[in-house]
Amino acid sequence: MPLQEKYCILKTVKRAFSGKVDITVDFGMEINFSKEFETVEKFTSAVDALNYMSGQGWELADTISSGTVLELHHIMKKRITE
Repeated sequence: MPLQEKYCILKTVKRAFSGKVDITVDFGMEINFSKEFETVEKFTSAVDALNYMSGQGWELADTISSGTVLELHHIMKKRITE
């Protein structure tokens, strides 16, 4: 079976006057990752969320600033067999 790469965006927004972040994940139209989606959004630390995603087989491909220091978009990829 061939390997395919799947991508998602883990968005972190730092809360004002706090060390915590709000985290959302965009898996696109892929519904197979709903468990990972529900779990990762419970984190309040970007590092905890990235470590969790790494443990699920996701790899950080790139990090892009949205133009503000408070919001970052982490592009993650995962190699899976289909």
